[in-house]
Amino acid sequence: TGVQTCALPICSLQDQMRRREQAERDLQRHASELEQRVRERTAEISRALATLDGISDAALILEEDSLRLAFANEGAVRQFGRSRVELTGKTYPELVGPEDARELPSLLDTARRRAPAVVQFTASHNLARGTAVPVEVNLQFSSPEGQPACFIAIARDISERRSQEERKNRAQRMEILGTLAGGVAHDLNNALAPVSISIELLKARHPEEAATLDLLAQSTQRGSAMVRQLLTFARGREIGRAHV
Repeated sequence: TGVQTCALPICSLQDQMRRREQAERDLQRHASELEQRVRERTAEISRALATLDGISDAALILEEDSLRLAFANEGAVRQFGRSRVELTGKTYPELVGPEDARELPSLLDTARRRAPAVVQFTASHNLARGTAVPVEVNLQFSSPEGQPACFIAIARDISERRSQEERKNRAQRMEILGTLAGGVAHDLNNALAPVSISIELLKARHPEEAATLDLLAQSTQRGSAMVRQLLTFARGREIGRAHV
């Protein structure tokens, strides 16, 4: 009977030890799985940041509430002319023009509502040297599971594109002016031709008015000279100022 009475506590103790060992093994397995997931997630984030760092455009990650820069790639360093330390110490509204800063809350709300769709807009980025550069921004709201929500902004410098557009528009305006100048020149030429002929006829009939008619002839000649300049301009050649 004595052996039977002490067997129960021993069995119970062995049971508890087995459960504890199993719990420890389960805990170690869960910890190992968690560490693996953390490593995988860290590797994904590292690859994503490396991808952002490799693009030539400015890539920025903004904290959702404060809009402070949590990340700025090398493209942003080049575009703003500031170090990463300087950039990550600023909020995005501090880096854009006053009008752009006023419109930013509405754009952020749109990006949040349309996520994961990208919202595109143009703005001006304030550079370290005190000037501004026009940029085209692609803004996306990101809220990955288990991670703080943020905004991702990719900003492309469109200075050269703007310059090309301005040159194209200027060329189109000059073409329109040239066409208009050509039309005006032909109309003036048609109007001056009979005047010149009439002056010569009047000089033959009224020689006593030769001095007055000579003045009129000089005026028509100056008008003809301006017509030639208009025609030269219309053909796209270099012209000089007419002496009137």
